[in-house]
Amino acid sequence: MVQILLAIFFRGVIAFAAEDACVSFNSDFPESASSLVKDCTLGNYSEKCFPVDRDHKKPFRLLNAKSDHVAICVHGLSDSPYYLKDVAQCIGEEGFEVWGIRLRGHVDEDQPQRIAEGSWESWSGAVRCAVERVLKQGRKPVLCGFSTGGALALSHTFAMEPLQRASGLLLFSPAVRLPWLAETLPLGWFNFPVSSGELRYCGRYHQLYSKGVHYLKQGLAELASNAQSKAAQQQLPIPLFVYLSSDDSAIRPQAAISFSEKYFREKSYLVIGKYDLGREIESSIVRGGGRRVRLSSPLDHSALLKTQGCGQPYEVNGHFDLLCSSVKNFVRTLKENSSANIKSAER
Repeated sequence: MVQILLAIFFRGVIAFAAEDACVSFNSDFPESASSLVKDCTLGNYSEKCFPVDRDHKKPFRLLNAKSDHVAICVHGLSDSPYYLKDVAQCIGEEGFEVWGIRLRGHVDEDQPQRIAEGSWESWSGAVRCAVERVLKQGRKPVLCGFSTGGALALSHTFAMEPLQRASGLLLFSPAVRLPWLAETLPLGWFNFPVSSGELRYCGRYHQLYSKGVHYLKQGLAELASNAQSKAAQQQLPIPLFVYLSSDDSAIRPQAAISFSEKYFREKSYLVIGKYDLGREIESSIVRGGGRRVRLSSPLDHSALLKTQGCGQPYEVNGHFDLLCSSVKNFVRTLKENSSANIKSAER
């Protein structure tokens, strides 16, 4: 009897948390036009959609009512939706509608400590609510995530049943594993800065606080558990694209490749950087239909913006065009797969 009552209680808690996540998401990302979200229409994607002022922290929509796909872009820790704007434009140019959502606690770049207001549950809840909204519209969701956003995309994939999952995943420097020190230190007791006070790129907050890393660690533990239990029998048939730098010190790039190889059937890679990842990992890249581009100098965790300034003289990312073309090829593949499935169903 006690066990039954406890089960009912915990189900109620989970249902309340899920409802609360959607209330928060709907408030931050309303379905209709709103001053809270930057909206642009197909053929009008430009810097005007992402002004370099306080507005660039807002969620955004690159609208295309004719598209049967919606790409949901999920930013990383201490980032903003703006940080995925150039990747979003590459996807939008191929005909997808694109949404850039904002995770709770990422409100003001001058108050990065407010990341403590978020939680893994609220972040994963926002992703789930966005996917549910797309599905209710009769369209196909595609998850696009950077770093923690990549972990959230994977977490949603392994937590949901097949009909509730995205039809494709684009992961940029996905945080599948963290460096040893970040995984080892107890970072959840207090909320203190764990990075310098420099804002290196436009769209990023001045500092990263420990609570955010603690929430991510909780989520990665959940992801590992769900992946082992749900995908033990066969690899997932969801198309996957992974972009990584072999020189990335914020995550473990080898772990991201190994995870993709273990759990996904259809995957492709773009790995750039100076260093090798080991013979087995390098062969996985080739086996997965991926590319390996060697650079003369290292490239760090953050290389998704075409231009990395913020109202300052821009530093141009010389590798972005390669990334954009790879993303567009993957999006075309998703569209072709969708068309083939429709034709097969009509027979």
